[in-house]
Amino acid sequence: MANTFETMSAYLKQHSILTLATIGADGNPVLDTVDYMWTGESLFFFTDLRSRKAANMKNNPYIAAIVTEQDAEFLTAKSVEIYGTVKICEEPAKIGAYMQNFMTRRPQFASLPPNPEIQHNMAVYEIIPTKLRMLDNTIAPGNIDELEIA
Repeated sequence: MANTFETMSAYLKQHSILTLATIGADGNPVLDTVDYMWTGESLFFFTDLRSRKAANMKNNPYIAAIVTEQDAEFLTAKSVEIYGTVKICEEPAKIGAYMQNFMTRRPQFASLPPNPEIQHNMAVYEIIPTKLRMLDNTIAPGNIDELEIA
């Protein structure tokens, strides 16, 4: 049985940490871990505009990312790879939905003292996927299902 978009979407909704791959100024891949929210259409995360990943995404909006379970046994391992483009989100409703979701899942951040410099330099980014690829070893070892997204 192949994994469908609905299966991949459910997997992405169950998780909140991904490894993001961007291309650095030197042309080499760079990995960063980010907290994300999947809406069923796109992924949202925030980062400091002064960060390495922000500079990389500004210079090259093409990204790859992976969501995986770190402690899974090999025969039960699953992951979803995301390929697409990224942009700064400028839609207040989407930004608000992500920040509310983040604060609900990470309440410890609400107790941190406000830091205007950090808050001023933060931006919410949106990943628009063009392809999803799911590894699901529960179907068969190495089983991969790939979906192009229009």
